[in-house]
Amino acid sequence: MPRRAFTLLEVLVVISIIAISATVLAVRFDVLVPAAAELSPFHATREACARAAHKAWTQKQAHFFRFDEKTGAVLVETSDGNAETVASFPAEEKVSIKILPDLRDGNTLFSLPRNEELSRIEFHPAGCATPAFIRISRAGKKTQTYRLDPFSGGLEDVSSKIL
Repeated sequence: MPRRAFTLLEVLVVISIIAISATVLAVRFDVLVPAAAELSPFHATREACARAAHKAWTQKQAHFFRFDEKTGAVLVETSDGNAETVASFPAEEKVSIKILPDLRDGNTLFSLPRNEELSRIEFHPAGCATPAFIRISRAGKKTQTYRLDPFSGGLEDVSSKIL
């Protein structure tokens, strides 16, 4: 009795259909699940820093990351004042994002000053940023502190390393 198997063409067609379906669902997932479109304060901050770094590099113009306490908005802005809102948090969420100067000495992290803050982080066209820490507080959640990598725009959780 001859054994029937799938041909290579049949397998490739099925894999292609699955890949196309997965791509369509992944791209439009925020439409299917509205909560997927909402960013946490950390993800909004990370997204804004990455955008500011990318735009500064590609547009050859300084861009800034800033958190507007009044509106609860995470912003990427240019030196001429044009701002793009990455995320916005309602007042009842009590989100606070503070930018603190990087006071490291080598690998040692000093305790961050409570009263000294920066108004924003500058991302330079040359591909680096103002060295800084970002402290994210949210009602009912543990306050986290992140160190901004001035070259990649990435955030490293240093909450447990702060003295």
